[in-house]
Amino acid sequence: MLAALTRVLSPYFNAARRQLFVELQRLTEALILGSTAISFFNDRNYRDSDLDVYVEHDKHESLIDFLLDQGYTYIPSHSNSNGLDTLLFPPSPTNHLRVEFDVAQYDSESVLFVFNFKKDDSGRCVQIIATSHCPLNTILNFHSTCVMNFISHCYAISLYPDATFIYNVALANFRQHGQNDTTPTDKYKRRGWKYGTRRKCGRALDHRDVVRRVGDEFCWVVDLREKIYDPHYLQCNSWTLHYTCEDHIRMDFGVIQSLLLNSSYCVAGLVRDRVPVHANHWIDRELNDFVYSTCAELNVVPRTIV
Repeated sequence: MLAALTRVLSPYFNAARRQLFVELQRLTEALILGSTAISFFNDRNYRDSDLDVYVEHDKHESLIDFLLDQGYTYIPSHSNSNGLDTLLFPPSPTNHLRVEFDVAQYDSESVLFVFNFKKDDSGRCVQIIATSHCPLNTILNFHSTCVMNFISHCYAISLYPDATFIYNVALANFRQHGQNDTTPTDKYKRRGWKYGTRRKCGRALDHRDVVRRVGDEFCWVVDLREKIYDPHYLQCNSWTLHYTCEDHIRMDFGVIQSLLLNSSYCVAGLVRDRVPVHANHWIDRELNDFVYSTCAELNVVPRTIV
């Protein structure tokens, strides 16, 4: 296991359990987000951080069972006191391809439940966050570009690495918060990130006319694989960054899903406009090929992560 991944997971699991956790990530397509993902890239230790694991809501149960087997105790929150028998119902199955835009105007609306777990011998907390759609939907709804980083079972990826880790700047995501809401960004200001204007951050962030995709040439991609896993389709996720005013941005994307797809995916507006009628018969590989070729036609040729 890569040293950086061992470092961020070792406070929560021993060596054998770390391998089991990564395997569960593969099976559930769960992503590690938040301070742990940032720590992976900048090699800093954030003492006040938890292990935040985001997973689509119909795949969360095996992660919870794993934590209980490892000696973690469920800690009910004030907003969710129903216990672990709470059922999270998946959307009604459909054979039709469905594309939803503005499915979550706020980050809190893309999260259905947060399950907190702690061990008696450790003050560390593991959070299982069940999302309404794919975790990438939640990432692109985050309050700032500096937290748009994640760790999957096979890759660690930063969506805005130049801005986040070279220039130490961030822009606030207007998709989630109003202009006067600074509460979510205060934590990252204290950690050293500067929130600037388009003029100040443009050198690192000005990709507003570019359709982005996970794993493209603007991403920082770290390969974590020790063996060849089943095909993954993180690259199906696309979006576009738009500036809404001098100090804010808005991520333009919707969510595409169907019964034949193993997961839901984020889709940029320009990509959505080119989805053909017969796409309701696609499986994940066919969607991935379409997104790749469409991005190429839009003058963006992403680096392939395989």
